[in-house]
Amino acid sequence: MMINHPDFVQWMIEEADASRTKEEFRKLVGIFDRRPIEQECYSCDNTATRASMYQGADGLMFWCEGCNEYGSGANRGKLRIVTTYREVLHMIDAFAAGNKKFKFQTIRELARGKGLSKRITEANLTAFFAA
Repeated sequence: MMINHPDFVQWMIEEADASRTKEEFRKLVGIFDRRPIEQECYSCDNTATRASMYQGADGLMFWCEGCNEYGSGANRGKLRIVTTYREVLHMIDAFAAGNKKFKFQTIRELARGKGLSKRITEANLTAFFAA
């Protein structure tokens, strides 16, 4: 659910009545957010520390502390830095009309940037979300 249905996870956390399931989703989002980015920087060989999303475009670009995300030609005010699950979802809500497919693709891309393998299996997901 966390990777394949982020729109449902968002609804559970933000809209659903209090429940054990809602608390479990909050816990898993916290684990996701605490995982460091492991992806290589877009501009150099260092490990990235953040990702950027450009308004009106899909996909993430990963950046280290030493590189400037605006160096790729982004217009000021159009680029948003994201590192967490909910930052990605809120960005898509604000600038892509809450597009479910875009949420799925971008959360998956951020998860991969944080170390989730490309082949998503139950074992890989369990390891990824182990606290």
